[in-house]
Amino acid sequence: MPSYWYVLQRYFLRVDDVMVRSHETRMFHMLNTDYVLREYSTKEAKAQDINIPTSEMKEADDVIAFLPVKEKITEKLLVNTQTN
Repeated sequence: MPSYWYVLQRYFLRVDDVMVRSHETRMFHMLNTDYVLREYSTKEAKAQDINIPTSEMKEADDVIAFLPVKEKITEKLLVNTQTN
């Protein structure tokens, strides 16, 4: 049984023939540790710069791999595990 949790939050925007943008936050926590790892990333490109037909840009997972990273921040968040 896994002793961790993982969360992916994604905002995906596609404007046909204009641009594609993605904001993602990933969080990972190993149980019995005092921290959570958080990664935030922004990816964006003009539609003309991506060599994918617009008709194939319907699913975020199919497009995001082709987008360049504009910003990426990784943080280690400390969690208070004290109990009374």
